[in-house]
Amino acid sequence: MRVRNRMVLIALFACVAQSGLQAAQKDDSWVTDVKEGAKLILSNSPKPEEVNRSLVLLFDTANKIAARDTQLPPEFRNKLQAAAKAFTKDPLGAESGEALNGAYKIINGGKDFTFPNGVRDIGDARRIAQQHIDRSVKALESGQSHQAVRDILAFILLVTTPMMK
Repeated sequence: MRVRNRMVLIALFACVAQSGLQAAQKDDSWVTDVKEGAKLILSNSPKPEEVNRSLVLLFDTANKIAARDTQLPPEFRNKLQAAAKAFTKDPLGAESGEALNGAYKIINGGKDFTFPNGVRDIGDARRIAQQHIDRSVKALESGQSHQAVRDILAFILLVTTPMMK
């Protein structure tokens, strides 16, 4: 009986350890995706198709994080999914902007996204955008998905707002 109990305990421990390892691997891939998406957009001369691919990667990553975090309000997850659908149809359309800002407003304590006042040129915009990515990566690494998703969305809004129809 003791041998069987030990075997059950060992099997249970192995399952728990493996599930923790898989969760950590997901987080690492999300960090990689966030960095890669931002890198292409923040390069000196990104091509339009690279920008679109990067924005979709960032959107997908935000959706995956939100889907896993049960602490995020269901209303937010629903808005984010609606924003992703609108974004897929027309990334720079009014519907995309409204849906994305709606999701951002929920995760940002009821406050709409506002384009930063201090942006005088593309260098200022890049610096602020990089700060959002850096905060998002740190938040992912420390398990703060709420902050990570908020900064990913702020980055997307910062990049797309000047181009929205």
